[in-house]
Amino acid sequence: MFIHLDSSAISAVIDGPDAGRSFACIQDLLRAHHKGHHFLSLDPGDTERLALSTAWARLSGDHRECLERIRATALEIESIRNALSHHLVLGVGDGFDGRAIERSDGSTVLQASLLRFEGVAAERAVLLCENMTDADFYRAVAEILRAYRKSEIALCHDPRGGSGSQIDVAAVHVADEGKILLAIADSDQSSATSARGPTGANLERVMRGRPSYQHAHVLPAREAENLVPLGAYKRVLEDLGGRAPQLSVLSVLQRALQTREEIHHADFKDGITLHQITQKMKGKPEHATWFAVAARRGVARCQRRQGECERPEECECYVVDKLGGRILHDVVEWLRREGMRSPRKTRELFGLSEGSALKEIAEKVIAWGCAYPPQLGA
Repeated sequence: MFIHLDSSAISAVIDGPDAGRSFACIQDLLRAHHKGHHFLSLDPGDTERLALSTAWARLSGDHRECLERIRATALEIESIRNALSHHLVLGVGDGFDGRAIERSDGSTVLQASLLRFEGVAAERAVLLCENMTDADFYRAVAEILRAYRKSEIALCHDPRGGSGSQIDVAAVHVADEGKILLAIADSDQSSATSARGPTGANLERVMRGRPSYQHAHVLPAREAENLVPLGAYKRVLEDLGGRAPQLSVLSVLQRALQTREEIHHADFKDGITLHQITQKMKGKPEHATWFAVAARRGVARCQRRQGECERPEECECYVVDKLGGRILHDVVEWLRREGMRSPRKTRELFGLSEGSALKEIAEKVIAWGCAYPPQLGA
C-alpha cells in the first residue's frame, strides 16, 4: 500500500515520548519499502529534519539510502499518490484514529496511528477473497489497469482464499494480527432488490469499527463471474478453442439478458431453472426479475412432455443457461496469457471505465497492493 508518513510521525521519532517505538515502526516501514512490499513516502522537509536528528545515525546504510531515494524522487512519488484511489497516512495524535476521509477529487485518505504498525508493517497487504480463483481474477484485472496506465508502481499482495462462507472468520484472524487487509466477498444477491447473502453481510459486520486500512468490499453483483461482460466471455472462449458448447450457451445468454441487473445477478456457474423461479423464488423479490426473463424467452411453462418436475434436479427448463463452474478459471488464464499483450484493448473489452463495478475493485486492489519497484528513481 502507498503509506505516507505525516510530519507528526517524524516528530515522534525525533523527540516524542515513545521515540523508541516510533523509530522501530519507521525502520519496519523502510524495510517494507526496500523489499517492495509497500510504497513509503515522506515530505522532503521531514526527511531533512530526520537527517539532522540523532535518530539518523541509528539507521542502517540501506535505510538512509532509501530515505535519500525517496527525497530525490519526491515529485514522481507525489504523482503516484495522486493517481491512487486510496492511500494511507500514518501519524501521531488524535486525528490518526483509523478513519477514512473522502477528498474532493474522489480519492480516499486512510488515517492511522504510526504505533499500530509496530512489528507488522514489513508484511505484504493481504488480499482475502472467498477463494483463490477470485483473488487471481482481481489481481489479473488490476495488472491490466496498471499496465494500461504505464504506471511505475509494482503490485504486491499476500493473496488468500477465505474458504467461501467462512471469509468473515479468516478476515477477523488477519485483522487481529494488525495487517493491512482488503477483503472482497460476493453479495450472493439473486436480484438487485434481494437481500445480501450471509457471507457478505457477515464480512461487513465483523469488519465494522476496524481501522480503514482493514477494508471489506462486498460486490454489487451476485459473484465475481457477473462482473465479466458477456462480450469478454465470448472473446475468452473463442481464443481458448474447443468451446463450441459454451459459446452456444453464451449466444443464448446474450439474447436473453438485456439489463445490467440481469447480468449482475444471473447464476452463470449453475444457471437458473424454471423450477427454481416458480418454487424457490416464489414470493421473493427476485421472482419478478427472472419470471420476466422466462416470459421473454418463451419458457415460462415447463417444457417436459410428461408431467411436471417433482425435484429441483429434474428441471431442464433453463431460463438462464449455465457456463459452468470453471468459467472464471478460463478468464484468469486468458488475462494472463493474452490480456497483457494489449492492455488498452483488454481494458475496453472488460469495461474498466469510470463507474464500473469491476474498475472500482481493480482500483482498490492497486491501492492496497501498491509497492515500490526497484527501477523507480534508478
